Amino acid sequence: MDENAKVKAENIKLRCVLEKHEAKFMRLEQRDKEKTNLIAKMDDDIKEIKQSSANASSSRTPTILFA
Repeated sequence: MDENAKVKAENIKLRCVLEKHEAKFMRLEQRDKEKTNLIAKMDDDIKEIKQSSANASSSRTPTILFA
């Protein structure tokens, strides 16, 4: 096999590897976005729970009436 054919074969191999890595990277980016969205939703849920808890606590606090 001459040198030119070896270089072409190596280029083909490297392009294939590059495509696989690009696809893997894109999947990782997508998962990262999904996780970021889930974390934001969980943060919102936590805020709602804390607010509900605070509202429930304040409604249970006895009111002292002064005459």
